[in-house]
Amino acid sequence: MSNKKSKKNSTQAEAVETVVTETADAETVESEETKSAEEKKEKANSKILEWIKNNKALDALILFAIFELAVILVGILAMKEPVVPVCLIVIGAAGIAALMHNVELWIHGVVVLVELISGILISRIPLMVLCIVVYIVTIATLKYYYMERNK
Repeated sequence: MSNKKSKKNSTQAEAVETVVTETADAETVESEETKSAEEKKEKANSKILEWIKNNKALDALILFAIFELAVILVGILAMKEPVVPVCLIVIGAAGIAALMHNVELWIHGVVVLVELISGILISRIPLMVLCIVVYIVTIATLKYYYMERNK
C-alpha cells in the first residue's frame, strides 16, 4: 500500500513539476515577446524623436501654428472682436503671405500699407495691426522653412 502511495505521490509530483516547467517556459516566451515588442516600440519612438530634433523646419511651423492661435485668441478675448471675422482676417493675412512670400520687398510694403488703410477704413486698427504682424511672421516663417529645407 505504501508502494502505491509513493508511486501516486511521485506521479503527482511529476505532474506538478511538468505544469510548473510548462508555465515557466510560457512565461519566458511571453516575457521575451514583451521585451521584443517594447524594444521595437522604443526604437520607433527614438526614431521619431530623432527626426523631430533634426527637423528644424517642423519646429518653425509648429511655433507658427501656436502664434496663429495666440493671435486669434488675443483678437477674440482681449479686443472683444467676433470670432468669425477675426479668424477670417488672420487666416486671410497668412494666406496672402504664403502666396506672396517670394515677391520683392517693396510689394510686401504695399500689402502692409493696404492692410493698415483697410483697418483705418473699418475702424479696426488694432486688429489690422495684429494681422500685419501675422503677415510679417508668416513671411519670416516661410523664409526660414525653405532655408532649412534646402540645406
